[in-house]
Amino acid sequence: MKVVNLLKEEHTRLKIFHMYLNAAADRIEKGEKVTPTFFKKVAKFADLFIYRYHHHIEKNLILEFLKKKGFPEQEGIIHSIESDHQEASRYLSDLWEAVTTWERDLTASKKVVSNIRAYTRLIAAHVGEEEMVFFPLLLSVLSPEEDEALYLKVRSLISDLNNNLFQLYQDSIDELQTELGVDAIPEQEQLQRLWTLMQEGPEKIIDDISLFF
Repeated sequence: MKVVNLLKEEHTRLKIFHMYLNAAADRIEKGEKVTPTFFKKVAKFADLFIYRYHHHIEKNLILEFLKKKGFPEQEGIIHSIESDHQEASRYLSDLWEAVTTWERDLTASKKVVSNIRAYTRLIAAHVGEEEMVFFPLLLSVLSPEEDEALYLKVRSLISDLNNNLFQLYQDSIDELQTELGVDAIPEQEQLQRLWTLMQEGPEKIIDDISLFF
């Protein structure tokens, strides 16, 4: 299904972004230099790509589709996803505030780190719930015609928001990598492989010994 595949691609992008974000937090905890300006750029990117784009797609297109199908709003998967989105938005707002304070008070860097840790833990759990519960549910009620219609709406949203949205994403990732001097993509590929094996069953993980070397 086109829509689910697109959402899975978005999750991969989000996981990579969050790995770089945590790499920056690691550097702060080690006493290494990461400038507040760097995090201001990160916060602005997160606001655009995550809040105004990814959350918008799920809330206003995908979840609205499920509501029209008769799924309850105040309980179950819709309520869970919307609650996660609200909490994630608060973390992004708090991150921006903490970074702004950091420019005046360097001790505020600790708040930046704690915010990043809490935010990425939330998103990791959120992504897991979507991939294990939400996506199969969506596939079970989505006809080919509905899938195509939703997919076209998402593509239209990308165009309306920013014709170069995905180039913006890649440019931002390149900037993170240059600033930090690390490359999280191979590690991300390994995590993605582990995630796939976990869904297939514990015996698959045991069989693939190369994951542990």
